[in-house]
Formats: sequence, structure tokens, C-alpha cells
Amino acid sequence: MVTKIAKILVVDDDPNVGKLIHANLETDDYEVEIVYDGKEALAKTINCKDKLPDLIILDVMLPKMDGFEVARRIKTDGVCKSIPIIMLTAKDQPLDKIQGLINCEVEHYLTKPININDLNILIMKKLTPV
Repeated sequence: MVTKIAKILVVDDDPNVGKLIHANLETDDYEVEIVYDGKEALAKTINCKDKLPDLIILDVMLPKMDGFEVARRIKTDGVCKSIPIIMLTAKDQPLDKIQGLINCEVEHYLTKPININDLNILIMKKLTPV
């Protein structure tokens, strides 16, 4: 039996955050792709239906299009709406969390600084078949 390697799309405008997450996930044999703005995120999801990610880690404060709008568009797309999104952001106010979890329908909302163990647990939970 061949095990499928999960593909994770990391969307963060801070290259250091992207590198940290990439290094962490690579050790668990995930295929990781990093993009740095909201429009690139849509190019890898809604506009590219052939090799969709299995999970998205999404910052809120992004150039070209904020993460809330990216999440809204992904979650209203017929093909992409089932892709789990973990929002990872410095925006830690209750209204920001409501915006992400309820209005944008993301599955999880984590705040920076990153607790890499919490992120790993969420990723495993979302990518492990029931």
C-alpha cells in the first residue's frame, strides 16, 4: 500500500515564519509549499484545481489580499471548500477570532508567536483519516 504524502500550503508574508514551518513539517515528510501573499494563495487553490493542498496554514495580514478574504473565497469555492484552513496570525483580539472562525469558516485559529507543538497536533488531527 502506498501512503500519500500530504501537501500543505503555507501562506505568510514573513519568510522566517514560512521557513520555520517548512523545516518543521519537512521532518514529518509533508510536501510543503510557501507563498507570500493572498493572490498567490488563490493561484494555488481556486485558480489551480489540479494539485490542491490537503491543508492550508494562513496568515491574516498579507499583501495584495488579506487572509480573511482568502479564506472566504476558498470556503465558497465548490472544489476547494473542504480544504481545512488553520489561521496563524498575530491578530489576537476576540473579534479577529470571530471573523476567522465564524465569518470565514476556518477550522482553527492560532496566534503568533507560534507554538510549534500546537500546530503539529492540529495538522496531524486534520490530516489523519478517521
